[in-house]
Amino acid sequence: MPERHSSGSSGSSSSSSSSSSSSHSSYSSSSGRSSRSYNQDSSSPEQQRNAWIAAGVFAAIFAILSIGNAISKASQEGANANATATTQAITSKDLAQMHAALDIRILTWRTVTDLNVHHISASDAGFGAGDNTKEVVYGYCTKTEFYVYVLESSKPDGIIADTEGYVYRPDSYSARGCHPFNWIIIDEDRAADDWSFVTISTDAATTTAQNATIQTPDAAIMTRTPEAF
Repeated sequence: MPERHSSGSSGSSSSSSSSSSSSHSSYSSSSGRSSRSYNQDSSSPEQQRNAWIAAGVFAAIFAILSIGNAISKASQEGANANATATTQAITSKDLAQMHAALDIRILTWRTVTDLNVHHISASDAGFGAGDNTKEVVYGYCTKTEFYVYVLESSKPDGIIADTEGYVYRPDSYSARGCHPFNWIIIDEDRAADDWSFVTISTDAATTTAQNATIQTPDAAIMTRTPEAF
């Protein structure tokens, strides 16, 4: 920033006549001392200039920060809007794909009221190899509450949820109270009527299922009849 320069200067007053009276000389001397004392106590032009420069610098910094914050906020809002639009476009495409594959099958699945958890492969559920679908799980959590989970091959971010996908819940607004045993719904985002996108922790259910299928040699011996020995 350009600096302001002042060429002004001040001096003490003096008598121009050698014939001035002593009282006049005394007044001039006193006036000169008073003027010098006033100039020493008041801000000099250079100090005033520096004060204006400092104020200008602070104002410029504040303006730059304000502009930067406004640009950052606008950029973030634009990014959020783009992300939202992208998410909505993906969700719309996913829903169309799931309706095409599952609507007919769901009519049949709803008639299976045994309260068991039914696992259907992606291909048997009507999805192709490139459709990011791992499997479809359906069943009833009560005699009147039906669910269909479309589990994706992709993994969610974070360390709590291990599975993500869509859930169809025609009998309830939320999926949190209706899912296979030992599943935990971590997050749920409404996608459309009766459909939500969910992230799930299925580790407990997977561990339980694996333990149920494991039989140690000792356990096998204990279950044999005496005639087998």
